[in-house]
Amino acid sequence: MGRTRTTLVAVAFALVSCSAQATPAATPLQQVNALRIYTTSETAVLLENLSSVYRQSQPQIAFETTSGSFEALAARILRENGSYFLSHFLPDDIDSPTSRYWAAPVGQDALTVIVHPQNPVRSITMAQFRDIYSGSIASWDALGGIGRDIVVVAPDGVTALRGEFAALVMGERAITPNAQVVPNQAAMLRTIARLPDAVGIASLSAIDESVQPLQIDGIAPSADSVYDSTYPLRTTIYIVGRREPLDDDYPDMRAFIGWVQSLEGQQVVGQRYAPLLRP
Repeated sequence: MGRTRTTLVAVAFALVSCSAQATPAATPLQQVNALRIYTTSETAVLLENLSSVYRQSQPQIAFETTSGSFEALAARILRENGSYFLSHFLPDDIDSPTSRYWAAPVGQDALTVIVHPQNPVRSITMAQFRDIYSGSIASWDALGGIGRDIVVVAPDGVTALRGEFAALVMGERAITPNAQVVPNQAAMLRTIARLPDAVGIASLSAIDESVQPLQIDGIAPSADSVYDSTYPLRTTIYIVGRREPLDDDYPDMRAFIGWVQSLEGQQVVGQRYAPLLRP
C-alpha cells in the first residue's frame, strides 16, 4: 500500500505547470491520440470531468481509462509505457532516488467521518476517531449521543481509502475486529445511510445528503477548510506514472497534466474537490 502526502510535489508542480503555458492551440488533426489514464474509484468522477472538458478544446485527444485498486494500478503502469493513474495515494518509495514512480499534484480532498443524518453527534476529536475504530469507544453516549452501540464500518484493505485512513489516523493501530468491511466508497455511503448507529469513512468529494460528515477537533470538512489547511485530515490527489512525461516522448500527456494544473483545469477540479490554485 502506498501513502498519502499532504505536501505538494513542488518540483513536479512547477515544471509541469510551466509547460502548460506553452501548450499549443488545438489544430484540426485527423488522427486521434489516446491518453491512457487510469483511476482509483475515489477519483473516477474527477477524471471523467477533466477529460470531458479537455476534449472540448482538444478533440483530437481520446482517453483510455479504467478503474482499479491502488495496488493494481501501481503495478499496471510499471508494465505499460506511457500509462498514468489518478490517486489520493503515492507509492511508498516515491521520495527515493531509485523510485520507479513520478507524481504531480492535481487537486486536494479530505478524509471525513460520516454518520447517519439522524445521529445527534456532530463533532468528535481526532483521539476519539482513533478510539472508535480501535474499539476503545463502543457506545455513542461516550460522544454525547444516544446510548447505543457504535456500528463501525471500515473500507476494504485494498482500497486507497483504507490506506489514507491508516496513514492519517490509525498509524500502526489495528481496526477493531468487530468492524463491518465494505468493498468500496459507494458501499460505504449506502451502509451508513441505512444504519442509524453506524460510523464510516469517506472522501469529502463523495459525500451527499444521505450521510452527515462530522467536525474533527471543531473544524468542519469543506473545500475552504481544506484549501486554507485548517481541516486536519487533508489529502492530495496526484497523477502518478513511471516517469515525468516530456515533450519529446509523451507531449500529449504532458500538455494534459499542465492543463489540469492551470487555472482553467483547476476550475474543473474545484467543481467537486479543493483546487491547488484559486483565481
